[in-house]
Amino acid sequence: MLSCKEKVDSNNIKKVSSDTTYKNEIPNSLKPIIGIDHINIAVKDLNPTIILFEKLGFNVKPGRLHDNSIRNALIEFKDGKELELITADEPMDDLAKEYIELISKGDGGGFIAFYVNSIEKTGNLLSPYYEIVKSKSGNQNTIVFPEDSELRTFWFAEKKKLN
Repeated sequence: MLSCKEKVDSNNIKKVSSDTTYKNEIPNSLKPIIGIDHINIAVKDLNPTIILFEKLGFNVKPGRLHDNSIRNALIEFKDGKELELITADEPMDDLAKEYIELISKGDGGGFIAFYVNSIEKTGNLLSPYYEIVKSKSGNQNTIVFPEDSELRTFWFAEKKKLN
């Protein structure tokens, strides 16, 4: 339950405070979002960025060159979350174009991906409020928002179970 209260300070300026109480009554198996999958960090020059992260103490695993000119490297954490260092050389598809555009504004956060229990259920929850695009990324089924959406930097992934 979230309640907001208006308060007036000694200068007659209204301030809003909130009393937040959260009851975790939903079992994890029914929650749409399980947690963070990975965060993309878009960089202009991948190799020096890898060296920098290694100097900071991270174990950086080489990624690969994708068909659309995207190259990446991964930093995996013990809990399964990842940072993905990512760049694109040529605007060969919409995603590569998007990374090139992000990088043109400077290195930094690109996207955040959340794990979900069910892509289908998450899509059903979101679709009345937002236009969504179901797609496939590697071994994951995903939901992304359209390019012109303010929520474009968020996406949702459901990992396929591996045998």
